[in-house]
Amino acid sequence: MAEPFDPSVTFIHDLVTGAGTLQSESIGKACQAMSHTLTLALQDASDNQRNFDAVNGAALAKATEEFVKTKDPAWIPVIEALQKAKVTQDAEFIKLSQGVEGLLKDLPLPSKGF
Repeated sequence: MAEPFDPSVTFIHDLVTGAGTLQSESIGKACQAMSHTLTLALQDASDNQRNFDAVNGAALAKATEEFVKTKDPAWIPVIEALQKAKVTQDAEFIKLSQGVEGLLKDLPLPSKGF
């Protein structure tokens, strides 16, 4: 009795549906989903940073304006607190972005061989 498929068809079928290929594709899809999620998280953090900078900058400008206009030393702690908040926010953003970078670098990539 003749074989129903050419041996090359059987070989390709086994290669495409084999456990190694399926595992490699699964890992690739998981890595893609994870990198997409991490990228969205970093994008949200960047938007948050930009919004913080806008609000903090406006508050700092207004507090500085009031201090210059009134010479009231009560504005100094406000200005210092706004400056400290900016430094803290920047440090947290850097920490978060480095964490995302580390996670992206550590994603397991599928092997290139069959």
